[in-house]
Amino acid sequence: KGAELRQGCAEAEREGREDFEMLRGHLNSVESLKQAVLNREKDVRVRLIKSIDEFCQRVQQAEANGMHSEAAAAFRAEYPDLVTAADAPCSRSFSL
Repeated sequence: KGAELRQGCAEAEREGREDFEMLRGHLNSVESLKQAVLNREKDVRVRLIKSIDEFCQRVQQAEANGMHSEAAAAFRAEYPDLVTAADAPCSRSFSL
């Protein structure tokens, strides 16, 4: 009777370990998927920040050069395109 009990305990332990390993594998795959999503979202936000920084630098450069300089004239000519370019990151930031 003691041998049967030990065998039953060993079998229950084996089944418990199998279930544990299956659950751990599932949780690892879920964690990997979530990490991939977070990394993608981080990349989207980093690109958005870079776009905003580039726009700000162009505005600051035009301002620093004075409104009557050649750079400022180029800025005024590019302004409609800059506004369009700024609208895209702005829209993306609202959707995040």
